[in-house]
Amino acid sequence: MDIQNVIEKAFYPRQFGPLPAEFSELMRTRIYPQGSVIIRQGEPASEFFYVNYGHVRATIVRPDGTEKVLAFAEPGQYFADIPFMYALDA
Repeated sequence: MDIQNVIEKAFYPRQFGPLPAEFSELMRTRIYPQGSVIIRQGEPASEFFYVNYGHVRATIVRPDGTEKVLAFAEPGQYFADIPFMYALDA
């Protein structure tokens, strides 16, 4: 699925018409090597992510230093969308 279609489906209700071109211009493709940290716990959400290939594991670090897996994202899914939308309202 085209990334613009994903954004429209997830965040932009059809009754508002087509997604503004300015929004589309903000989209970027990034490739992360396996094992990369994409966003760290506690960082402000300035973007959201769509998984085109590969898999993403979302974890938090517990006070004792161990990791807890919260979720997985696979191709066709997105993540960090809710914090991103709250950041837009701030």
